[in-house]
Amino acid sequence: METVESCLSLLELETLPDERPLKRSFRKAMLMVHPDRNPENRQWAEERSREIIQAYELISDELRNR
Repeated sequence: METVESCLSLLELETLPDERPLKRSFRKAMLMVHPDRNPENRQWAEERSREIIQAYELISDELRNR
């Protein structure tokens, strides 16, 4: 299980954000690593996308539990 700090760094965030900045950062990160945008390195892009999704979910859960 990843820590909140590692998830924040994966999404290029410094502190626990509100919902809007979190979504913005998530979308930006997903656009950069989306498999369709990285066809030459598709496996890496798919793995990285999964990591970003897990990070987003973990931080979202933290926000809900505040």
